[in-house]
Amino acid sequence: MGFEPVEGLEDALINGEPMKQDFGRRNPADPWRGSIGQAVAVGGKGAALIHAPTPEAIGFLRAMERSALETPALATALAGLESVAGEGEALQALPFTPVLGLEAGFDPAELLLRARPGQDMAVLRAEIEARMAETAQGLPPYFGGLLADAQIQGRPALVVSLAYPDCATAQAAAERSAGLWRAELPEPAAEISASHAEGVEGLCAAVILGLGEAQEGLANPLASAALNRILRRDGLPMLRIGAP
Repeated sequence: MGFEPVEGLEDALINGEPMKQDFGRRNPADPWRGSIGQAVAVGGKGAALIHAPTPEAIGFLRAMERSALETPALATALAGLESVAGEGEALQALPFTPVLGLEAGFDPAELLLRARPGQDMAVLRAEIEARMAETAQGLPPYFGGLLADAQIQGRPALVVSLAYPDCATAQAAAERSAGLWRAELPEPAAEISASHAEGVEGLCAAVILGLGEAQEGLANPLASAALNRILRRDGLPMLRIGAP
């Protein structure tokens, strides 16, 4: 497949020059090539396979002694995922920080750049506040979370698990998230439920489970649509941080 050993880095391979575009090899469906034909470096760390844009990234990740899942926030999010998975399977999961939920919907700089000399700043401020009020409906801030592609009850599922400081906040956030999912995504899940699960160090997970229609194979339209929105920077309503 065009991979060669990385000089100076044990048990690592790369399939081209790091960070170089090669549109002749572009294939968005190929995880080893990508949307701009870029090279990929791969290397092992224990039972994990590191998939990175450069060999230096592999070296950096190998040097890390602590897994992100050992942090209280992601350990709590994992407990939330396990609480609804039951006898199902989580096929892949994306850990994320609150940054993924900071989708303001517009950039205030856009209005500031259009301001004219002598512009009444009170009017401009009122317009910014009005725009923020329209776009900032969302969840209480969370510490981190997991977005999981799963098969539950023989159906494709998308699980959102968010870490909160207490279970009352977590349950309220889960219900709010489920409502945003139903209201704002063009193709919502067939069933959406909200719950919470106790985590570690006093934290609690808000758990939102979306189930699709039963189908053959492991394809998951819910997970694919969610990941595509993240890649397009469209944001996911059920993760958005904002006013209740």
